[in-house]
Amino acid sequence: MNLLKRFKFTSGHKRFTSTSPPLNVAPRVFPTTGFTTIPTSETVEEEHWAWYTPQSFYPVHVGDVLHSKDQGLYKLGFGTTATIWMCRDLRRNEYVCLKSMVYNYPSVQREIKAYKTLSESAMVSQAVGKRYVRLALDRFELAHGNRNYHFLIHEALGVTAEVFMGVCGGTLPIFYVKDLAYRMLHALEFVHNARVIHADLQAKNILLQIEDPTVLEEAEEGEMKEPSARKITEETVVFETRNLPGPVWGLIFGRHLFPRHGADEQTADKNQLARMVALLGPPPQQLLTNSGEHALLFFNEDGSAKGEVPNETLESLLASSLKRINKTMTTEESKAFLAFLKKTLTWTEEMRASASELLDDPWIERTKYE
Repeated sequence: MNLLKRFKFTSGHKRFTSTSPPLNVAPRVFPTTGFTTIPTSETVEEEHWAWYTPQSFYPVHVGDVLHSKDQGLYKLGFGTTATIWMCRDLRRNEYVCLKSMVYNYPSVQREIKAYKTLSESAMVSQAVGKRYVRLALDRFELAHGNRNYHFLIHEALGVTAEVFMGVCGGTLPIFYVKDLAYRMLHALEFVHNARVIHADLQAKNILLQIEDPTVLEEAEEGEMKEPSARKITEETVVFETRNLPGPVWGLIFGRHLFPRHGADEQTADKNQLARMVALLGPPPQQLLTNSGEHALLFFNEDGSAKGEVPNETLESLLASSLKRINKTMTTEESKAFLAFLKKTLTWTEEMRASASELLDDPWIERTKYE
């Protein structure tokens, strides 16, 4: 889920289910010609998923008005659980993001339930962090053929932190990362208090505020003048994504702290775990015991890693990484940053600092005053 955002919360809380006031804006009529037709022999966009069939997604088309109010303007992308579309809410005359969920995918109901829980929590919570969490404004179902498809509506946000890093040369300034980490911790505090766990926190799942909303208007006008390319078959139409104009270690250094590489899955896992041992030390024996026979694929009975453990520490990795990206930290800043990292990088949850505790960490605390 793209839960986390760096976004100023709008006043009031919008309901999770919508009412039916009259339309304030007439739907736009989008071109039905003038687009590039992709050959049917090519595999594009969501078709790359091994499980994909033409019935996997509801057939959203540019110009369609869904749920009597949300007009599809252009496709923003796709993922393992949904295709994403920029829409206009014709009742409120504002941009919204529509998530068209994969039919009968195992995690869809969990995601819908999580968003419902967060929306309910936001109604009563006074937590600062709720303003940094992307809530669902609405949800609905549409029938097509003999299937029911689920949809979520979100506030329209900008690019991911991963894309923004690319614009900035692959890394972000340290002061910006500290500010982002401060907001993320507040967001996680709210999410965890709502008894929801975000299990995939990384740069591609952090959405940034749209500083200039005209980029959305430009993309909409671009769709009018140069319609998106699409692949048309007897069963469905697959639209190409239209690009908009214009975790802490990874945000600063542009690389994963624990990358996976290897000729096969088991080798990649073995190499990744060996690197974790180098940087974090060996895992607790109780953790290996609880993991049963599976742990013996990667660790010996004495707890040592079967993969080759790199001769590296967090301290040496920080020094070499700063040199690689031509950045510097003072000795005091380096010590504070490493101390913060060590509170977040632990083998077990019991040893890991909570989001609330990390908000009081000296490395984060300075963000309030800088």
